Amino acid sequence: FFFLNFISPLRGSSIDPHFDDFWIWGERLVTLNLQSTAIITLNLPDSYDHCIRIKCPNRSLLVLYGDARYRYHHSIRRSDITDRRIAITFRELPFSFYSSEEPQNHQIMSDFMRCSQFLITPSQS
Repeated sequence: FFFLNFISPLRGSSIDPHFDDFWIWGERLVTLNLQSTAIITLNLPDSYDHCIRIKCPNRSLLVLYGDARYRYHHSIRRSDITDRRIAITFRELPFSFYSSEEPQNHQIMSDFMRCSQFLITPSQS
């Protein structure tokens, strides 16, 4: 699955610190950064004093996995958004989701496939 996000300083865009849902998204978070440089901030949820800042130039690909995926929140600070940016984010479902016999997982998968054309929307940030 992929999502297309348009981020603009004119709208006061930012992305608050968060984890992508563990129960539905797989172990890799992949983002293709387009049109301008982005700075992704990683921090532990209980400590905003220490952070890791990753400079992602235009046309760069960022892959978060392991501790970066499961221990650190990721965000983009409003002050770091200086130009319009397009981000294409790719997400995968975890293997356990595909192999599950749970009816709810099959329904979610069916809904994803049916509605996937509507998953490409401008960011609300």
